[in-house]
Amino acid sequence: MNIKKITICAILLLAIGLLSSPVCLAADGEVTDVERHVPETISAGELTEIKLDITGEKPFVAGVVETIPPGFTFPNNDEDISDAGYFKVDRDAGKIAFNVIDENEIVYNVISSEGDSGGFEGYWVDMLFQTQELNEGKERWTPVTDPNAAANTHSSGPSSDTESTTSQTPGFGTFLTLMSLVAGLFVFGKRNSGGDHE
Repeated sequence: MNIKKITICAILLLAIGLLSSPVCLAADGEVTDVERHVPETISAGELTEIKLDITGEKPFVAGVVETIPPGFTFPNNDEDISDAGYFKVDRDAGKIAFNVIDENEIVYNVISSEGDSGGFEGYWVDMLFQTQELNEGKERWTPVTDPNAAANTHSSGPSSDTESTTSQTPGFGTFLTLMSLVAGLFVFGKRNSGGDHE
């Protein structure tokens, strides 16, 4: 075997190793569900803990937006609302948004003026999901599951009536990269194979 063939084989093996390494496969994580747990009994005027359980394969990044019902408010201090790493509160709209990175549980606190536990609404999105669609947006948001709610609505986003038509194609980019590399090495080998013969 000559040096050119050894070099080509070494580059090909290195590329395959890099493409199949954990770093390249890190985006294969996926969020499959977010489920809300609200206590059955809520005392008016007291702090109530709302828990969100996130199911998914790590690594994952999820966005979650919750809307609290009328009659509920957030505590005055952000430190009393949640100990999550990344969240933002809109007290006027009654919304709280979380950026969740590899956490299976998020807890936030609210205060009820009426003692009623119904009416929470929320949506989540897998932020590592990639698609070729240029108009993607609201259709990717999925309702938060609430086992205590009488009827969970399964609309496709906070204000969207259309269903998602995007499909996930895991590994497609890696496959194209590998095929491009193999084609490039083949052309390189053909172009440089005939110079040393007499």
